[in-house]
Amino acid sequence: MIYTMENFSITLCFALLLLIFTYHSILIIIFSKKRKLLINDYEKLLNLKDWYEKISEEASRSYIIERVEKRGNELINQLNLLNSNLIAITRKAKKIAGTATKATQ
Repeated sequence: MIYTMENFSITLCFALLLLIFTYHSILIIIFSKKRKLLINDYEKLLNLKDWYEKISEEASRSYIIERVEKRGNELINQLNLLNSNLIAITRKAKKIAGTATKATQ
């Protein structure tokens, strides 16, 4: 009876070790697959991050260009207004000078 109980204990321990080893192997396989998926997802995330930074830089450049163009157009409009005012003042000055010359003659 003791001999069979001892065999049963050894068999049970061996079976438990076999189950633990199998479970451990399955977990290693599952975790390695999950690790590969996470690595792929991380690489995709890095690619998206690079793409976002590139797009963000381009958008920033585009915004700066738009602001410079807008400010340039505003300055051109102000210069045109100053030029038209200068022309009007010059005409008035010529009229006044012409009137003053006629009055002195």
